[in-house]
Amino acid sequence: MNCKLADIAQKTGYSIATVSRVLSGATQRISAETKKNILKGARELGYRKETRNVAILIGDYAFPSYFGYILQPLCYELRKRDFIPVILNADNINVLEELSFCVAISVMAENKLEAYWNNIHTMPLICINTQSRRINHAYMVSSDDIQGTELIVNYLVLMGHTKIGRVCSKNELNEANWNQQARAQTFRQVLERYGLSDKYSISPGEEAPPDALKHLLRRGITTLFIQNENMIPIVLKQLKLLDIRIPEDLSVVALSYPRQALCTEPPLTCIVQNYGLLASETGIMLERILADSIAPKDVYVPYSFYDYGVSVQNLNNPAKNS
Repeated sequence: MNCKLADIAQKTGYSIATVSRVLSGATQRISAETKKNILKGARELGYRKETRNVAILIGDYAFPSYFGYILQPLCYELRKRDFIPVILNADNINVLEELSFCVAISVMAENKLEAYWNNIHTMPLICINTQSRRINHAYMVSSDDIQGTELIVNYLVLMGHTKIGRVCSKNELNEANWNQQARAQTFRQVLERYGLSDKYSISPGEEAPPDALKHLLRRGITTLFIQNENMIPIVLKQLKLLDIRIPEDLSVVALSYPRQALCTEPPLTCIVQNYGLLASETGIMLERILADSIAPKDVYVPYSFYDYGVSVQNLNNPAKNS
């Protein structure tokens, strides 16, 4: 990327001084049209060196839960590296046309940027927990859903469980949600690897939680995997209403937010996304992109596994359960 101010001035027809003022943010007395034209020309030429702004693109979601866990360490990591995070809702993504930025980071949780990005931008895009393979100038930092799902299923089989139920969210039915799809596919593949049937393992996402749980329990499951963080309180409430004791009547594991599973009754054996490492790997990737080094490969961040020893029965050694 050797684009210089003079290149942008030549492309847009404005003076180098005007180009410099726009790219540095000193846009007083500069018309909106002039600013837009210069920024458009700069993007088309791949210019991004003179700003520390990083656009963080989020979907139409509230800040709590998953997006809060992602954004807090990500903004901290960017500021630590002297970047300026600018959070933009996807509904206002047109603001990018008027913003000078060096990199954009998507935490939208769904693959929705392909057509838009390829048609509009030459700037690099880092996708957190979404796929980037169909986008030019795009890179991915993702939790390793295959590794995490394998961890929890291998553990359950080691504990003697062969009838493993699974509760997911409706997002699993959304083809744009790559992480949910990867978890579901890996779950089935690991069961098949052990020669286990998946007739115990799938709870249709469109079912209401009470009906889904009753359906699974009638099939004789011995353990339940809650495969979505937001489903934990819903499922535990329904199990309580059904008078199902954990782990006496049913073992329960989960994909959890940090410390969430420790605060349930009883604390749940769980896998957790490493949000801090996702943020730091994104920061490293951003620096490498701006240094014009070899295009970085996609990064997969391993899940952490926590076993508090109270939510899963060891069916291989019943004495340990008494």
